[in-house]
Amino acid sequence: MDHIRNLIGFFGVVTIFIYRALKNEPIIVYGDGTIIRDFIYIDDAIREILKIESDSSREKLYNIGSEYRASINELLNVLQKVLKIELDVVYKFS
Repeated sequence: MDHIRNLIGFFGVVTIFIYRALKNEPIIVYGDGTIIRDFIYIDDAIREILKIESDSSREKLYNIGSEYRASINELLNVLQKVLKIELDVVYKFS
């Protein structure tokens, strides 16, 4: 599992939070957790990327997102309910 710990910076926030929760490690949140993020299901992202690949014009800028936005705190609440464990959340302000 040490090799996963070395790669943790490459994962998204959901993966990192779940990994830390299952390992009983603190989840670090920078700020107060009210920042809103857009979360997209991987299959939806891939489908959109494939559409871009088929586009003949390579000089465009794309922003792929979903219609669902949630705060980090909302995400943590959902994870806590789904995992059925108390999360150790540490808020950091700098």
